[in-house]
Amino acid sequence: MKKLVILGAGTGGTMMANKLRKVLDRSAWEMIIVDEEKNHYYQPGFIFIPFGIYTKQDVIKPKADFIPSGVKLVFGKIDRIENCYSRKSCNEDAWRVTVSNITWYITWC
Repeated sequence: MKKLVILGAGTGGTMMANKLRKVLDRSAWEMIIVDEEKNHYYQPGFIFIPFGIYTKQDVIKPKADFIPSGVKLVFGKIDRIENCYSRKSCNEDAWRVTVSNITWYITWC
């Protein structure tokens, strides 16, 4: 099974996860999205809190609410990204992403 790892569950990462989950074969692709923060902060809405238009609950939402089913959501700090071209022990098409002491191996098609 191929693995696709999206780094960041902000607007861009969430949009990519939603679009790619619809077009990639679930039996062929495992999708993982990694982010350090568990909550999404709708910053443009912060200006409306002092005026009573929005509340804290209106502008802070769990990121998990926006991730499509079939995409694994991992919370952790991204430690480093290495391409394995410089490592003799890796396949030429492999990349290694280390996330909070969890290592994911990704093979691109």
